[in-house]
Amino acid sequence: MDKLDFNLYPFQLDMLKSVMNYRYTVVNCSRRVGKSYGTTIIALLKALNKPNQHVLIVSPTQSMTLNTYWKPLLDFLRSIRPTPNVKVMEKEIWFENGSSICLGSADKIDKLRGRSPNPNLIIMDEYSFVRSSDAEELFVSVLQPYAAVKSANTKFIIISTPKGYNFYKKLFDRGLDPAYDEWNTINYDCYTARPDLKETFDKLKLEMDEKQFNQEMLAQFITEGNSVFINFDDILNLKHDIADVQEHESIIVSLDQNVGLMSCLVGRVKSINGINHIEIINEHEGQFKDIPQLIGGLKELYPTNRITITPDSSMAARSAAAGIGNDSIKQLKQAGFNIRMDKKNPGILDSVNVANAMLLNGNGVRQVKIHPRCHKLIDAIKAATWNESTGNNLVKDNKTDHLQDCFRYFLWYFRRVNKPTLVRGWNF
Repeated sequence: MDKLDFNLYPFQLDMLKSVMNYRYTVVNCSRRVGKSYGTTIIALLKALNKPNQHVLIVSPTQSMTLNTYWKPLLDFLRSIRPTPNVKVMEKEIWFENGSSICLGSADKIDKLRGRSPNPNLIIMDEYSFVRSSDAEELFVSVLQPYAAVKSANTKFIIISTPKGYNFYKKLFDRGLDPAYDEWNTINYDCYTARPDLKETFDKLKLEMDEKQFNQEMLAQFITEGNSVFINFDDILNLKHDIADVQEHESIIVSLDQNVGLMSCLVGRVKSINGINHIEIINEHEGQFKDIPQLIGGLKELYPTNRITITPDSSMAARSAAAGIGNDSIKQLKQAGFNIRMDKKNPGILDSVNVANAMLLNGNGVRQVKIHPRCHKLIDAIKAATWNESTGNNLVKDNKTDHLQDCFRYFLWYFRRVNKPTLVRGWNF
């Protein structure tokens, strides 16, 4: 065999041992500890150790599979001495010994059926995030039948961070049931998997909301229904004595532009005991029909204030519906407003995680307070639900969508002010 140098943490070594001894290995583990590194090593060992061994790696989406596995696989191959002769094709690597590693995705189920040659190892990555409508069919009807070919001795690694109680949880439980003697479940939280990163995880605990941290870093199964803003409390996150906008103070206006309808929230960032908090003071929905009306209305309502606007990033490509040749962002800048936005909108799940961490962080601090007069916003927050059939998307409701978006944009800007290091496992 070609020389493959690597070091494994104990939980990664447990994965390798389990694959050697069981047909089905379920790995429940937190984010950012090296799950994909471990499965990449196992895939390469399978392909290099014995001729004509075929590995299939499946993630929830094609982009996830490519981003997580393609480059690491190629980098590992370049590091092997002597470098093995391989043939690289689209999402496939074929080795001189007749083995292969192929990448697939759960959003293209039909392409996973009836593959030839029959896979000897199937890695099902982040399985908890496969669309709930597809998860059971993917395993039972598409992938598990490969195990029927006895000569292939097909083995499975089902690996994920948990996401509520779903089909992945059923497979997790199966690996703990002695009646399923071909199954084994491995369970690691972030501290157990990577004790060397304890200080990093301790900091994350302060930046992430408690439920999010318990689920994604402690790898706990948490059921929370379909609610989006799970940490909102209509008593503890409301504050009747929030001061009105003061003369000459700096304020933030979060804006969601729609045809014939401008929606915005007005608030401030306020330091309390050395910790920055958001106070949402007013809501404006339906008062302004276009950008010129918005500009005039804000200047009339807040004539002495320095205003920073945090808009929908797609506004940069829109024109105002007022017959003025300038784009919307340019008009707002010419009116003297400060604009703060990213080049593109954040992912919905990322911005929701930021919002939940602000509503209640892991240290028990609620950094968002809303004046009860913002009753449309409060209703919108409470009404926000996930659309289970389409994955990490919100249920559409024209009555509440726009203020929900404003709320997320506002808190996303707050995250820029505070610069948290990590949310939902990605650096921002």
